[in-house]
Amino acid sequence: MPGLFGGTVGPDELRTMADETYAGDVHETARFALDGRALGLTHHGDVDPGGHTVVDEADVLGLVYGALTRVPTDDLPDLVRGVLESPQEVLPRIDGPFLLVVADRTSDRLLVATDKRGTRACYYAEPDASGLVFGSELTALVPFLDDPSLDVRAVADMLSMLCVWGERTLLETVRALRPASYLWYDGSEVSVESYWTPTFGERTDDGYVPDLVDTYTEAIEATLDTVEGAPGLWLSGGLDSRTMAAGMCKARDDLVTYTYRRPMGYDSAHFATDRTLAERVATALSVPNEPLEITPESLHERLDELVRLTDGMVAWRPLANVSAVFELDPSAVDAVFEASDPLIGAHVTQDALSGVSHPADALHEMHARHPDGLVKALLTPEVEPKDTFFEEAVRCRRETRAETILHATNTNYYFKNHYLGNKVARARVGTRMPLTTERVLRVMNQVPRSGRRRRVPFTAALGTPVLSVPAPMKLQLLRALDTDLSKIKYEATQLPPTAPHALHTAAFLCKETIDRVGTQPTGTRWLQSDETLRRYVDDLLLGAADRDLFDASTIHRLRHEQFHEGTDRTPIISAITTVELFVRMVLDD
Repeated sequence: MPGLFGGTVGPDELRTMADETYAGDVHETARFALDGRALGLTHHGDVDPGGHTVVDEADVLGLVYGALTRVPTDDLPDLVRGVLESPQEVLPRIDGPFLLVVADRTSDRLLVATDKRGTRACYYAEPDASGLVFGSELTALVPFLDDPSLDVRAVADMLSMLCVWGERTLLETVRALRPASYLWYDGSEVSVESYWTPTFGERTDDGYVPDLVDTYTEAIEATLDTVEGAPGLWLSGGLDSRTMAAGMCKARDDLVTYTYRRPMGYDSAHFATDRTLAERVATALSVPNEPLEITPESLHERLDELVRLTDGMVAWRPLANVSAVFELDPSAVDAVFEASDPLIGAHVTQDALSGVSHPADALHEMHARHPDGLVKALLTPEVEPKDTFFEEAVRCRRETRAETILHATNTNYYFKNHYLGNKVARARVGTRMPLTTERVLRVMNQVPRSGRRRRVPFTAALGTPVLSVPAPMKLQLLRALDTDLSKIKYEATQLPPTAPHALHTAAFLCKETIDRVGTQPTGTRWLQSDETLRRYVDDLLLGAADRDLFDASTIHRLRHEQFHEGTDRTPIISAITTVELFVRMVLDD
């Protein structure tokens, strides 16, 4: 996976960092030595020339991993100088999906900054009292750590949410740089500051959708301008991707779309599939669509790579879909756009915002995938999984309870659940996440309450309340952007987006019931039927059971339920085995 790396290291140490940064046959690496510091950049070269920028001046060195939108090339030298001199003033004005490092050639000053949504990961550590190492991958930092060890709280996050929140990583002494933040090194000390804070509110329905359409298409067009060749798009039978396809086709006529089979979902013969519906969308837009296959064999072969590329920060189960990128021909497209970048109204519900529980409890209810009791039973050290939510509620505290919930979700959920997965795609091709401009974020953060999902009445008796599907605002945005695409079925409900929202929710409940009666998700069946994949995952489980970190009896119970009783324990098993794979690759070697 390409990215930035460097710090207070020499040329030989920088070469070690480069060797520990993933680079395939489509990548190139550039290294720069300064007095007492060195910086490196691994990029896609001719595959995605707009996906990186180098500003090499007599007084300043700037490296951009990603793309800055609406910034003329001639303005870049002055821009990086401005970032170094006045980061709090200049960084908020920069839009785009990027990770930026700027070094002063005349002093020891160094700055590393993330974009407003944190679409490019950055990790950092202080190996000694006055030193700094940073990189887009954890493995680039490991050679400089003294006796690295697991962060148990991060492991608890993984088991609870299938990802790690906040500044934590799986390594105790390594931290993740948050969205809209910059790391500052002045030659002796490291400090981290936030340069931009999103504003939240609730607009009325009147006039909101036209504003959303304008800023949404503007953000897509600005990001498309950073792609020199053909842009690509992951296209499914859902709403996010076809909405983005509609926006992209308004600006460009050379879009290429790709559809992968989602192995961790249901693939019922009773319903139109992602592949069928994506073909219909592509035909309606007159753009090519190429199916990419995922098999149990390919998943087995790439499991290690999925964990390696995402630094063990996301469980492999949600990453299985994007592993199809290795079937993609990188010469056919410059950069693939990621549409699973949900509007905030899609995840934070009306009920969460109008409730009275502590923000941490609301965050826990929304984001925890597994019961706290199971997480505690799996770990031998004493942990309280909910502590992460309390920490983030305090860290993201705003004037109102609702704003605190929105800020914590905006800071963590999208950053960790969606953007880290794009590191897998960048192992093969350039990527873009277009919803990073301040204008579109400001509008997205003011979605009317009526545009959010909510609990379906009377479903609380089922144990887990059912949420309405989809977010009403998603339907409204697609209808406003493209009426023809609104007539094609939505995979989750098998109804066209023109149908009333209440019918979508009813249809979703019916489809889920039919899917779940007598069937299993495709990936679960693979774990049952494919002997090679099953043996490999089981070996990882047994390895985890032998470690002092985990409770062996709980792991053996989960194994029995998965492999002998047919219960779908794939999510928690993917979390356990992700940690085990990370330990084998990073700490056991």
